[in-house]
Amino acid sequence: MFVMSEEGCQLRELSNLSNLCGSLTITNIRGGGSKESKNLKSKEHIRKLQLDFVKYQRDDDGSAIELFEPHPNLEMFTILYYGGSKFPKWMEFQSSSIMLRRLQISECRNLEILPPWANLESLQCLLLAGLDSMSPMGLFNGLEASSTTVAYPNLKKLIIWDMKHWEEWVMEISCKNITVMPRLRDLHIYNCPILKSVPHQILSQSVRKLFINDCPELAISCLPPLLEELILDGDAGGMDSTADLLCDKSHTYSKRCWCFDMRLLMELSYELEEINVFTEAGKPDRTW
Repeated sequence: MFVMSEEGCQLRELSNLSNLCGSLTITNIRGGGSKESKNLKSKEHIRKLQLDFVKYQRDDDGSAIELFEPHPNLEMFTILYYGGSKFPKWMEFQSSSIMLRRLQISECRNLEILPPWANLESLQCLLLAGLDSMSPMGLFNGLEASSTTVAYPNLKKLIIWDMKHWEEWVMEISCKNITVMPRLRDLHIYNCPILKSVPHQILSQSVRKLFINDCPELAISCLPPLLEELILDGDAGGMDSTADLLCDKSHTYSKRCWCFDMRLLMELSYELEEINVFTEAGKPDRTW
């Protein structure tokens, strides 16, 4: 772990650590630095990078993150508490050699829009949490202006967490020939108190596992046809219609249902192969 402070370590000191490899966490990031400090891009053996900014400190000009461009070999990237409204140009990850597989953006309260990550062919897991200023359409930024026909072509796991202002999640994509997340298998939606729906393009035929936690207004009218696990947790009051779908014997949806709400449990189909009821301590792991 590398801790930045006015009196302590500075980013330029990383230049002396030529053999850095594996995982690197940089904490207490506050404001910009000199161009000489821009040396992470030369660390080709770092596979996992986490940037922890000073919590909720605004960064109107984006200087605090500009100097942290990693090498294209990076596979896992986490950003916490960044205070800017947008990310720098380098975070579009346009290099054809980019290897980024997992990306987590959490508690960036001022962030309004994401870079055009829908074109990232290497990306397999995406976690977005606590982005108070971003609308649901931020997930598909730049898609209409690009020539791509597939958005998030290799994404397998999507986690949406603590999006307290998301209400209507719709896709306003004019191009009807765009395929969205064709390989998505796991969809997790946690603590979105006013979210009412999920785009049908995301609930595609590839989805096998659906986890809904504390989304009291969420209603899904059509479950993915190959769904294997449905996990309902906390206040899932808006999922009554989904319980009705499971009870419809003309369809064979979920093989297993993990349920933490006894009211919903009573609604579920007896045709399920397995129903699991858990206490708080026995819940499945939410990590990615």
